Amino acid sequence: MSNAPSPVIAQGPGPATAPTASGGDALKHLQLDVERLIDAYELDVICHSCQTVHKCAIGWLRVHSTMECENCQSSIVLRTSLMNEEMRRVARQLRKLREQLSEMIERAAGILSQ
Repeated sequence: MSNAPSPVIAQGPGPATAPTASGGDALKHLQLDVERLIDAYELDVICHSCQTVHKCAIGWLRVHSTMECENCQSSIVLRTSLMNEEMRRVARQLRKLREQLSEMIERAAGILSQ
């Protein structure tokens, strides 16, 4: 049985909701969607034995410490400091985007409520 990740299918946000005067619902959906994006974001994991590149979702990488290369069956250590930093970097960038979008939603809600 292989330890390789199962394919990740990124799913978009659920059905659109009508905007509210406060924008609170939109902000809540944005928060959830960004966390899902972080979990679904794929990083390249390279086998040091055969140089095969494996695409693995951050959510999968968070719960696994090793995987087996499908090409050469070598064990790949996943939770290295370099990989952990890459996962944090992606999460920081997406959360910064969420903050910027939140500010835009709050401004738009203020304009709509006038």
